Amino acid sequence: SPDAAAPRQFGNVAWNWPSMKQIKTLQAEEALEQQKKERPLPKASDRFKVVLSNVGPRPPKSLVWLLRTVAGVYKSKIKSDISSNDPPEYRMPMPDFMLDFLKQSYGAQKLVDEYASSVISTMQHYRKLDVRVETFGRFTSEEWGAEILQKFLFMSKLLDETRIGPEYSRGLDDHVRPQNVSLVRALHA
Repeated sequence: SPDAAAPRQFGNVAWNWPSMKQIKTLQAEEALEQQKKERPLPKASDRFKVVLSNVGPRPPKSLVWLLRTVAGVYKSKIKSDISSNDPPEYRMPMPDFMLDFLKQSYGAQKLVDEYASSVISTMQHYRKLDVRVETFGRFTSEEWGAEILQKFLFMSKLLDETRIGPEYSRGLDDHVRPQNVSLVRALHA
């Protein structure tokens, strides 16, 4: 039968060629993995699903708007996690945290739903174009778990707090604390 694996001999090593059935199974598994990587919407928590069903898709906003929102979410998550004594796996998941962040920022549930939908649509629009958006997308879809998120946030905080370059003061006042440039700003320059 053409699907049966036929043993082959190569020197002292016997090797079985994969059958057509095995090849098709491997191809199907690869196609499934590819679909997971290219899924249009992030896997969402129950609260995310409710938001999307309430508001529907929104037109994407600018990349700058999304990156400012993402930076605010990360900064707030760092503060929240520092004050929490829980291990990372018991802290609020990123999709839920993002919705809480929007609730604190905008208050009214209707605005929260609209902005969350805008974040999702803008993230989908720019995900392939900007690695920062892709990273946030993986955290909000929970493709990357709590442990990876905590390490990412720790490194982001460390980079933001690291100062480099010569110290300089603002003007002629000697009593003003010397200033440096953050490593993140220096890397973007």
